[in-house]
Amino acid sequence: MKVKQLKSFLDDYLNVAKIEDTSLNGLQVGDLNNNISQVGFAVDASLKLFKTAAKEDYNFLIVHHGLFWGEPFPIIGLNWERFKVMIENKLNLYAAHLPLDLHSKIGHNAQMVKILKLENVKPFGNYKGTDVGFCGEFEKKKSVPEMEKLLKKLLGKYTFLDFGKDRIKTVAIVSGGAASLIPEAIEKNIDLYITGEPSHSLFHFIKEGKLNVVYGGHYKTETFGLLALQKLIEVKFNLKTKFFDIPTGF
Repeated sequence: MKVKQLKSFLDDYLNVAKIEDTSLNGLQVGDLNNNISQVGFAVDASLKLFKTAAKEDYNFLIVHHGLFWGEPFPIIGLNWERFKVMIENKLNLYAAHLPLDLHSKIGHNAQMVKILKLENVKPFGNYKGTDVGFCGEFEKKKSVPEMEKLLKKLLGKYTFLDFGKDRIKTVAIVSGGAASLIPEAIEKNIDLYITGEPSHSLFHFIKEGKLNVVYGGHYKTETFGLLALQKLIEVKFNLKTKFFDIPTGF
């Protein structure tokens, strides 16, 4: 399979051209006429990823956080090392940021909604005019201990600010660094808001707004869509795939 064929599928499936983002979504580095050996997935583009993928012969990499974020930068120092490894090993790098957050089927947030078995799901989380997450509700209200068991299965480690209702019905989810959308959750009377990265400055706002908030980790909450996309690519194109787990601890 050629790089241009997988690129074309991803561009269409993830609706890349129609989603405004600071990330340069799509193929960031690569040769359209290269043959794909194996497809690797990772949350972040990094030198460790590039070296490991090259060693294991994964020459098409799909990441959530790519290398280009709106501003030009010189290809020197650490950036030179990254591009040198990619070019010498003929690696192709594809980035999908917001397109993978908000995708209604295989996106990070849609996958968490699916795992929690939420019903009556609607878009949530207005970011520059686009809803990047989802909200839904449980069939029956969950107590805080019941919710904690579900969160343990979903996220493993997490921080729970249980400042809101002790019976949880409605849940909103926006992966990654989306603490800025907490006011929307309070305004819409959401019982529980799940995101990745905490915000110290919003602690008292959350407490005074009587909202339950779960911080599941920026890295962890942005693995779900990649794993779902991995399964899709593997089945649809019969390509060998691998998720490169390189956690940041955040």
